[in-house]
Amino acid sequence: MRTFKSIISSLSFISIIIISCSTAFAQFETIRGIELKDGSVISGKILKMNTSEIIIQAKDGKISTYKFDNVQSFIKEGQDVSVTAPVKYHTWEIGPELSFIEYKEPDVMREKGMMYGMGAAYTYHNNVMLKADAKLSYGQVDYQNSGTLDNIDDYMLEIRAVGGYDFKLTPSLMLTPFIGFGYRHLRDELNGRVTSTGARGYLREANYFYSPVGVTLLKDFNKSWIIGLTVEYDLFWKGRQKSHLSNASAAYGDLENNQNSGYGLRGSLMIKKIVGRMSYSLEPFIKYWNIDKSDIQDVIYNGVIWGYGWEPQNNSTEVGLRFNVGF
Repeated sequence: MRTFKSIISSLSFISIIIISCSTAFAQFETIRGIELKDGSVISGKILKMNTSEIIIQAKDGKISTYKFDNVQSFIKEGQDVSVTAPVKYHTWEIGPELSFIEYKEPDVMREKGMMYGMGAAYTYHNNVMLKADAKLSYGQVDYQNSGTLDNIDDYMLEIRAVGGYDFKLTPSLMLTPFIGFGYRHLRDELNGRVTSTGARGYLREANYFYSPVGVTLLKDFNKSWIIGLTVEYDLFWKGRQKSHLSNASAAYGDLENNQNSGYGLRGSLMIKKIVGRMSYSLEPFIKYWNIDKSDIQDVIYNGVIWGYGWEPQNNSTEVGLRFNVGF
């Protein structure tokens, strides 16, 4: 009797093992690939999977092992490989840009010239989108008023941080509205220069504080090419314009004016090529600012009020091309 019971128990145990293995094998059979957290997609047959690792055999026969913690999702039978979002979880980008800028104070003056910059950005995507970027550029602009002056050194620094949410409209199309905060600093070095009419120049510094509000649309083409369109409205919070009049004459005090209203607009079209874990992109862009007349402040000369000064209504347009390497 004991022998019969032992045989029955053994058979039951073996049956459980066979059923468990068959179930696991059936589950593996429905999986045709994995997506890693860096955005990479590996197609193939699962040979082994546990809480530590996954072993997968690619169609060309190559066998590779991946840590289970690095796997973001599984690609099931009948599922298009391109169903994953057209972005990686963590992306670093760096690259140069070239642009032409024109600044105008209608009926007063204008400056125009080429700018050469370098930018860097970090972007995080996991339904929620977070991005921080910075750009520093340098160029020389030509000044035109009643007199003229060429090759004025200009420096521009811009720092931004935005957040948004990724809406997957289709397996390969994603819409991301965003909002954030930005700071822009422009340094116009007229100091030490004299115009064609003999007027002495002075250093001008412009500071803008604003909130970018916009949307980005990304289209993925088989994990090889990505096209992105971004449109943005810049909500202008405050500007601070400092005119170093003391550069023209030590008798003058420097003038600071607050700019309280205005707006910005910008747009760009990105074309990105994915090569392994790297990416290379070109992005033509346009930026526009329209800032209203500032408040009025006293102009001090030899310690007394000599007159009044303000920053006129102005606008600037920048058109350029950016190149980025991503990893």
